[in-house]
Amino acid sequence: MELSKRQEEVCEYVSQGLTDKEISDLMGVTVTAVKLYIVNARKKFGVSNRTALAIKYLEEKGKLVK
Repeated sequence: MELSKRQEEVCEYVSQGLTDKEISDLMGVTVTAVKLYIVNARKKFGVSNRTALAIKYLEEKGKLVK
């Protein structure tokens, strides 16, 4: 899966259970930008929610066994 650097960063934070606000504060971007990164990453992974995104991301990184 080819994610942008920012999408990768957001996915890592989502997989850690951080909120959009917490992620925006850490990354120095708006909450709206974080939501956009999440939406685009969800589309790339073909999932419909942030929990599924976190699972797929962790599986791709080999941090979670199916």
